[in-house]
Amino acid sequence: MAWYQLVIHGLLYHWRSYISLALVIAVACGVLTGALIIGDSLRQGLEELGQRRSAGVASVATLNRPLPIAIIDQLKDVVVPVLHTSGSITANNNFSAGIHIWGLDNHGESLFGLSEWTTLWGGRDHYIIISKRLADRLEVSQGQRISVSVERMSVMPRNILLARRSFDDSVITSTFTIAGIVPDESPASEFAISPQLDPPLNAYVPLRALVELLEDGEIVEPVANVLLSKDPNTHALTESIRRHLRLEHYGLRLRSTYRAQSWLWWNFQGYINIESDRMIFEDDIIHKIINIVNSSGYISEPTFIYLVESIKYDNYEIPYAIIAGVNPDAKPPLGPFHTIDGRTIQNDEIALLDWNNSPLKDLLPDKNIELTVTYYHPEVEGEGKLETKKLHFCGYIPMSGSGGDRYLTPLVRGITDQGTHPRDWDRPPQLTNAKVREKIRAGDVHDRFWQQYGPTPKAFVNIATARKLFSSRYGSTTSLRVATSDVQRIEHLLLDQLDPQMMGMGFKSLRQIISNASKGVELFGVLFLLFSLFIIISSLLLIILVYRLSVERRSSEIGILLSLGFNKYDTMCLLLTESFSISLLGSLCGLGLGIIYCFIVLEVWSLFWPNDDIKQIIKFHIEFKSFILGILITLSLGFLSQLWALRGLISIQIPQLLNGEQEQRDVVVTPRWRPAAILALVCLVGAGIFAFWSARASTPQDKTIGFFGAGFLLLVAGVAALYGFWLRGQRSAVQGSGWISLARLGWRNLARWPRRSLLTVGLLSAAVFLLVAVESFRRVPDPDIWNISSGSGGFNLICECDVPLYNPLQQGPGRLDLETQLQSAYGGSSEDERFKDAIKLLNRIEIEMLRLRDGDDASCGNLYQTQRPRVLGVSQQFIYRGGFRFSRTLAETEAEQNNPWLLLLRTLDNGEVPIFCEQDTAQWKFFTDVGGKIILDGDNGTQIVCRLMGTFVNSPFPGELVMADEYFRHLFPRTEGYRFLLIRTAPEDEPFARQVIENGLRHHGARVVRTSERLSRAAGIIGAYLTTFQVLGTLGLLLGIGGQGIVILRNLWERIGEFALLRAMGYRWTHLRWLIFLEHAFLLASGVLLGTVAASLAVMPQLWASGTIPWTNLAILLFGIVTCGFAVAYWGSRSVLRLPLLTALRNK
Repeated sequence: MAWYQLVIHGLLYHWRSYISLALVIAVACGVLTGALIIGDSLRQGLEELGQRRSAGVASVATLNRPLPIAIIDQLKDVVVPVLHTSGSITANNNFSAGIHIWGLDNHGESLFGLSEWTTLWGGRDHYIIISKRLADRLEVSQGQRISVSVERMSVMPRNILLARRSFDDSVITSTFTIAGIVPDESPASEFAISPQLDPPLNAYVPLRALVELLEDGEIVEPVANVLLSKDPNTHALTESIRRHLRLEHYGLRLRSTYRAQSWLWWNFQGYINIESDRMIFEDDIIHKIINIVNSSGYISEPTFIYLVESIKYDNYEIPYAIIAGVNPDAKPPLGPFHTIDGRTIQNDEIALLDWNNSPLKDLLPDKNIELTVTYYHPEVEGEGKLETKKLHFCGYIPMSGSGGDRYLTPLVRGITDQGTHPRDWDRPPQLTNAKVREKIRAGDVHDRFWQQYGPTPKAFVNIATARKLFSSRYGSTTSLRVATSDVQRIEHLLLDQLDPQMMGMGFKSLRQIISNASKGVELFGVLFLLFSLFIIISSLLLIILVYRLSVERRSSEIGILLSLGFNKYDTMCLLLTESFSISLLGSLCGLGLGIIYCFIVLEVWSLFWPNDDIKQIIKFHIEFKSFILGILITLSLGFLSQLWALRGLISIQIPQLLNGEQEQRDVVVTPRWRPAAILALVCLVGAGIFAFWSARASTPQDKTIGFFGAGFLLLVAGVAALYGFWLRGQRSAVQGSGWISLARLGWRNLARWPRRSLLTVGLLSAAVFLLVAVESFRRVPDPDIWNISSGSGGFNLICECDVPLYNPLQQGPGRLDLETQLQSAYGGSSEDERFKDAIKLLNRIEIEMLRLRDGDDASCGNLYQTQRPRVLGVSQQFIYRGGFRFSRTLAETEAEQNNPWLLLLRTLDNGEVPIFCEQDTAQWKFFTDVGGKIILDGDNGTQIVCRLMGTFVNSPFPGELVMADEYFRHLFPRTEGYRFLLIRTAPEDEPFARQVIENGLRHHGARVVRTSERLSRAAGIIGAYLTTFQVLGTLGLLLGIGGQGIVILRNLWERIGEFALLRAMGYRWTHLRWLIFLEHAFLLASGVLLGTVAASLAVMPQLWASGTIPWTNLAILLFGIVTCGFAVAYWGSRSVLRLPLLTALRNK
């Protein structure tokens, strides 16, 4: 008979046993392939979601400053200008914040498919189009009027002295009529230029109407701050925009002093002044401009101008004086600025302008005179902080030279422009009209000086002193003076060498951004694969059990083949060919099971997710390589498992095989338990090393490897120890009588088939390990959120605003603004009882205001890779307050250990910035741990290296990084004000406090949530992952219990003669049932105990860090496992009643 015929006949004759083998292999292949499909599906689902929300846009430019759309008229075929802002909408007493408001022209209408609703946009009324999701939330319909609140535009930083920052200056509200409601399937409904899982709330308005609203009704040129294009060539798009840019589009202005020489009575050579419309240059931009100018052979000098409250000496003062920081030794026409007697201004010295009628006219520089300069801190919040500095008086600067140059002061609209007078200033609360008029009276010397010389500086310091006193995060240079008269040459020079990318005007590939962000889910795909690995291992153990049972029944057949002349190699090849054929068939069937497995896992995951957002990405995506990889790995592992199961049987002597024996007889009795004990000890030491590595690892990959490595070695150590224990005591006599001795007999019987018993224990312990270990990671929010040492830090409410708050709410102008809004919300009367109660409440609650740099949610709820994380800045007052619960920190001193927040004030080497974040966020989103580095992008694209100094547990910051306010203001100068509030109230005040804050800050887009809700959502997200992993563990447990059932059936049939003999010797049926039950209950108990102990030891480093163990859930879980296992053991014990014992006894 040919070889292939033997294989075919063997398959047909033993088809029943091979069906069970094929099923087990199909399960293994299905789990492995399904895990690979899960990763493919999640990644593809995220990418498809991002591409769908991009509405076909391939490239995007988010501009640092608005750009007039007139400059891209020639590019409108490929570039669509859009004006984007965030705001809030109120309608029918319903309120919604965090809304993306898009201003569109006719090209934008076509891009988003809104033409059918935009026919009304040509009228004078304001019309708006909103998404159906937003309409449902507001409960509005087409034709209704709604109130829209947004932040006013401001090129000038709001926290400098001359800026407006009150409520009325920062927020504008207007009424719009709903022209249409966009259905969910429309591209405009979910349009977003950054990948995010949460569906956006979108609203669309005419671009010109939005510009007029942001500019407070002034008729201005339409502008855009976002440019969209379907062209993927970002470089070509950036260059095409660059060709149309002018200096004013970069926020730069050139002023030549030559135009004024005809009426200036003093004689000097002119120059060109390079100024910023922000009034102050950002440091990196001015450095770039200086390099461009100087490298072209021009001489330039930076100037720093600051308006001080007063310059005093004794009872004499100069109010509201402009001080110029200059280079005293600058060459003409940029200087010099020497005193009348030829002195140079040194550090911490001040020189006064020599002008008639000056209150400080006749001071003598040789008399060691000190002038007191009073000024507001450069970064103004609330009422501002007045500071004083004593500077040594060094002399007078003559009016007839460079000192009399009014063009040292940059042009500021409403302050220094032509026709503006200090008595007209009104920049409350620091520069109120009343305060200025009190100091500068009509017709006095200061009034006459301004009328004659305008904003000419009245005092001078060197540039180093000016920067030491007046510099801020916004910069330290107000203008750059260039010694040339060629304005066009300087303009062309700057335009040629300024980089639009550095100025925030470059295009980026939106498709690439989405693709990179979608890769963030790959780690979760790996986790699914790793947790599925335990099921795969369980399947492999089950394959060994099933295949071993199958070939053991064919022991006589194997003996016949060997006696007929087949060698061991040919016999093994024959049997392995049969099993490999079955493995191939099972693997092919397993591909279908893989799809079902993927469906079950994803459905369970979405079922336990806190909201329905996850369902947007649950789409099956099957890649051919996953099928091939799944089949190849399954066949390889299956072949090795079958070879392992077959190797012992094929080595049995032929007479023994012909007699049906299935185990090799021991010729010499030796204590074989010692190698097992040594293996257990080695694995135990290795598990300790892995556990220590996991605890100290800085990346989640290393932690994951350490966790699974420790768990695997602990399981091996436990199984080896159990094996050695059985081998050592398998020949000891069972002494005693009664039920206890019967239990001893059952325990010793397990050693008669140690490999078989160990496979069962391994199956059960692997599944129990997975279930228990996963449950140990479950997060339970602290019940007492008012406790300052809890995860919430004692804050029970969290508020986030769309429009920043520029003044503290608890005092000064911020408090007045808040009270004004509350009075308006409660009927407009200060006598309203609700208003009075609100004021009393504000006096007894604690509000901590945090800065917020907006960006991507960095929590585990955002499956996209975090590319620009949200960052919070906390004040020193907040740091010294302390509180919150930390997992681990780098605290060294006793003060830092008592209050880890002090770590944020550390000065680290290499300019690194100390930060905190949530423990899970650090591990699974930033792939690091305490002591590791996190790289952030600054406002100008510069990279910021941060050092993780500690991690929170159950904090209200699951998706944010936290740093000290000092670092925050320096690193993110364009992020102003406060948008994140932590509120602490008494428990009984919580509902009313939530209402008061929402009413008072409604136009700021305030969203107030309970801290417990935020913590529960974060815990729910973690719980969704863990529950899904536990479902995988449950599948592994079912395989283990199935293996236990196979072992029970196999033992019953093998021991039928033994049971008949025991029955004949007087043992009752109850004794036999109790013996069988105890044997397999011992197997179950060993597996459960071993898996529980291994899991507890493996996760102990994590438990020490988090400090929470869900004992109740673990107890319920273990009770369920034991109950199921005992049920199978009880079923097996009852099966002995159906055995044909009498026939078996006669045969023996």
